Amino acid sequence: MSAPVQASDSTARPAGHILLVDDAPEVRALLARGLQCQGYRVVQAADGAAALARVEAGDIDLVLLDVNMPGMDGFAVLSELRRAHDPIALPVIMVTADNKGEHILQAIQTGASDYLVKPVELEALRWRIETHLARRRTELALRESEERFALALRGSNEGLWDWNRDTGAIYFGARWKSLIGYGAEDGPDSFEDWVALIHPDDRDAFQVSIDEHVDGKTPQLDVEYRIRHRSGEYRWVRTRGAASAGARHRLVGSQSDVSGRKLVDAATGLPNRVNFYDCLEGAIASKRPFAVALINIDRFKLFNEGLGPEAGDRVIKGFAERFGAGLDAAHVLARLGGDQFALLARDVSSDAEMARLVARCRRQFTGPIEVDGHALRVSFRVGAVIADTEHRVPGDLMYHADRALRSAKLQPGDRVAFTERPVGGAALARLKLETDVHRALVDDEFIPVFQPIVALKSERTVGFEALVRWAKPGQPLIAPGAFVGVAEETGQIAAIDECVLAKACQEVASWPGDHFVSVNVSGYRFGDPGLTSGIDRRLAESGLDPRRLKLEITESTIMTDAKMTARTVAAIAERGIGVSIDDFGTGYSSLAYLHRFAASTLKIDRSFVMAMETEQGLEIVRMIVVLARSLKMAVVAEGIETKAQLQALRALGCDYGQGYHFAKPLPAAEARARLAAEAGAIKQAI
Repeated sequence: MSAPVQASDSTARPAGHILLVDDAPEVRALLARGLQCQGYRVVQAADGAAALARVEAGDIDLVLLDVNMPGMDGFAVLSELRRAHDPIALPVIMVTADNKGEHILQAIQTGASDYLVKPVELEALRWRIETHLARRRTELALRESEERFALALRGSNEGLWDWNRDTGAIYFGARWKSLIGYGAEDGPDSFEDWVALIHPDDRDAFQVSIDEHVDGKTPQLDVEYRIRHRSGEYRWVRTRGAASAGARHRLVGSQSDVSGRKLVDAATGLPNRVNFYDCLEGAIASKRPFAVALINIDRFKLFNEGLGPEAGDRVIKGFAERFGAGLDAAHVLARLGGDQFALLARDVSSDAEMARLVARCRRQFTGPIEVDGHALRVSFRVGAVIADTEHRVPGDLMYHADRALRSAKLQPGDRVAFTERPVGGAALARLKLETDVHRALVDDEFIPVFQPIVALKSERTVGFEALVRWAKPGQPLIAPGAFVGVAEETGQIAAIDECVLAKACQEVASWPGDHFVSVNVSGYRFGDPGLTSGIDRRLAESGLDPRRLKLEITESTIMTDAKMTARTVAAIAERGIGVSIDDFGTGYSSLAYLHRFAASTLKIDRSFVMAMETEQGLEIVRMIVVLARSLKMAVVAEGIETKAQLQALRALGCDYGQGYHFAKPLPAAEARARLAAEAGAIKQAI
């Protein structure tokens, strides 16, 4: 290979670090000397492996690569280089003695930046090298600038937008979309979509700001407004931008979230979460009595989904106005987000005072809220805590108010639920119990035990009620009364329900015959859209026939939200699953609602069974049996403990029963043994 070196001038040129790869040492020496005279730094490699190692060591700006080399040829080396380095970051110029079209094509397809044929003229090589190095410097500087700009935007919480007013094309950056809850590939994709997300009260001001800037009346666009987040809530944002010079047909700018410094809720004008916590800290510092309450609107999801998010906002605004009308100026009502509000009630020092205050606010809701021609009856739940002199920390008070709100959601009617804040040893015991319940879930310590349900005429087992027990290592089984209340208040009851359902279905699926299992479902779950899909999953995993499963709900759950519960019960019944109304007679069921439920069974509460020795108690049980008959429902009496109770229930025509007279709740193995013994007795009788 020959490479005549042409005369060169000594004009200073930008330095570049060149890797020269060629198996011929005389060619490497000749080219290296010529390039060094041009001001380049040159390192050499005699084969492909050495070349790859030198590139990986770093500080190489361009590679001059021979095609024909023993072992790994130039194309193989180039292919390896392109796995880690793109053509901008590492230009590669191929050099060969063969002027073949297929070699040139292969070089281009493999990722070569340029191609030279030997003998190489040094001046031509210099211009090729300088062209690629200049491009490399420009592109890398641009990349660095773009990365710096992107990092600055990320740090400043800004999202980019770019709008061509002539074509209508608009670009929203990923950060712009993420500020309102969308991914890079979804959400708004036009200016009209953008405007549609802006709060109706702010759209005119937004449009005026744009028009004034486009007309040259303002040096830049700078406007704050409320925009609807994907969750349905409105957020305060600030949009800044500038129009292109001349025709001003293009606007480019940024959007940032400024909700935090607004300190007011966008939809209602009430204090927001940050503002409320500030007020709470002020109340604590004042050392005067006060109470804290959390408030949820009943069935708000139905309003929002049925009428749309803008109508949902009007419900929120109407609720805030009416509730606030019942408060004195000293109290603080705030919106925390969604349908949840918080109340700081100053100079309130007892449950009774707080209950009277909430009752005064409820009186503002005797009439419906009018939204888009719909007369909406709005009710709400309240959970409250009275602040005391110990542990007066905002987070602590809010935690206990939330516990009370959870309790309120389980109660029928418009009650205010209160929670007592344990102190000293009681507080530590409570915290330990909460921790232990969480750990027990992780360690899978909750199990079902099975209490037989028998046909009263034959006293044969037809099914079982699965009851939860805590199998804490080293202790007897712990009954639910010791932990269910804590599980409900901490939101862990759903996980316990799921655990018992899964294990009960798995167990009963292995039993012979068609005996059913009845599983309790917490009242919390009937507002959970994932309830039915969770049941479907457990049935599929266990292989249990849906007709062998019954779910038990309490009467108070029905009346908490009768319409929603009716829909959930109907969805469950459509799957062939039975539904039992537990503790019947202890709540406040409306017969107008009850006959519309797809429930298959009424369960008479044990308190009525125990009272049957009186004439009044016997009459109550008779009426429940007659009611079930008229609704074409089966009847199960709970808590049968004596033979006299059994005989009385038989005489009244009650179908089924359970209680200690027949059996206590049994471990799974003993339940299977009971079924086997009954099956053996039947065979002997036959």
